[in-house]
Amino acid sequence: MTVVIAHRGDWLEGPGGLLQNSVGAVLQALGAGADGAEVDARMTADGVVVLHHDAHLGADDAGAGCRLPSGTAICDARAGEVGHMSTLSGLLEALAGWSERGEGAGGKAPVLNVELKDLPGEPGWDAGLRLVHDVAGLLVEAGAGEWPGPAGSARVRVIVSSFDPAALAEVRRVAPGLATGLLLARGADWRAALSGAVGLRAVNPAEADAGPELFAAARATGLAVVPWTVDDPARAAALAAMGAAGVITNRPRSVLAALGRS
Repeated sequence: MTVVIAHRGDWLEGPGGLLQNSVGAVLQALGAGADGAEVDARMTADGVVVLHHDAHLGADDAGAGCRLPSGTAICDARAGEVGHMSTLSGLLEALAGWSERGEGAGGKAPVLNVELKDLPGEPGWDAGLRLVHDVAGLLVEAGAGEWPGPAGSARVRVIVSSFDPAALAEVRRVAPGLATGLLLARGADWRAALSGAVGLRAVNPAEADAGPELFAAARATGLAVVPWTVDDPARAAALAAMGAAGVITNRPRSVLAALGRS
C-alpha cells in the first residue's frame, strides 16, 4: 500500500485554517485517514527544535500572533518568542498518545517524515550539525521506529529526510536505528544520487522527476521511492501504480480518495 503523507499536515483542505507544521494540522491529517505527515525541523537561538518550513518568519506567523518582525530568522528567535510554533517534542508526545488510543490508520503507528532544515547557505547553518544531533536524540528518546519497515511496537514510525547527504550520514552515525531519505530538488541528477546512495532507506524525488526509469533504478538498489509534493490526485494514483512507497501531498484528502481510501 502506498502511504499518504500529509505535507506539513492537513492545513490546506481541512477545516479550521490550521497552521502548517502544527500539531493540530498533523492530527487533523491523521483523523482524515492519512498515514502520516511531513514536518520541517529548525532550531531556535536557545536550542529548541521547532517545526517551521521557512528560515524566516512571515505573514502566517504574524497571523498566528507572533510579535517578532516579519523576516526575523528562526535561528535568531528564542522559543518563548515563537510560542505559536509547535515543537518536535510536543508533536512526538501527541503522536504517542494517538497511537496509544489505537487511532492510527489500520491500527498502525503513524508515519512521520522529519525534514532537517539546516542547510549550507541558510541562516544559522551549523557545521557541527547540532540540529541533526538534537532531532536524532528526540526521536531515539521517543522510541521511534523506522519507516519504511515493519511497524513493530513503536508508537511512531520515522524517516529523517534532507537535501544534504552529509546530514543524513550524521543521522545514521549517531542513531543507526533511524531510517533516512535523500530529498532531490527538481531536475537533480537522480542517477548520480542513486549511484552514491549508501545507508539510505529511501529517495524522495520531486514529483515531476518520478518516472519509470527512476523507480526501476531505485528498486535495483533497494530504495523506496517517496515523491514530493504530489497534489494532483490522478498523478498520485499513477505513482502508486508505479510502486511508490509513499507520496507527500498538500491534499491528503483528495489523494486518499483517488487511492480508494476515502
